[in-house]
Amino acid sequence: MFAVLLGLSWYTAVSEAVNRPKQAKEHMKRAAELEEKEIYVDAAAEYEQALEYEPDNVETYIRMARAYLNSGNTNKFTAICAKTAETYQNNDEALNMLMEYYVENEYENEAVGYLEDFVEDYPDNENAK
Repeated sequence: MFAVLLGLSWYTAVSEAVNRPKQAKEHMKRAAELEEKEIYVDAAAEYEQALEYEPDNVETYIRMARAYLNSGNTNKFTAICAKTAETYQNNDEALNMLMEYYVENEYENEAVGYLEDFVEDYPDNENAK
């Protein structure tokens, strides 16, 4: 009985490991199709679904942030960019997008304040200097 349960648990684990990337890709594909149709809120929801299967995919966070920006939800955009910049410090794309947004929209004070806090919290991060 133990051997059967062990075998079943191994099968489940392997099956899930194989299917997770496939399911994430399906959500990414649907999100891209929705973005082409300019249905950005639904695209962002698909990116969120993709992240359930691949939670450490930085590119998915970036695409989700852009979808929220394109939908007009700037609060979600800035929150996702900030969280992504802080979580994935070796990737500067989210930080750059956030700073670009602040500058383009004449929110220089927010940009400076965020960068000061970021450098204070992460003094070894070269991307923010």
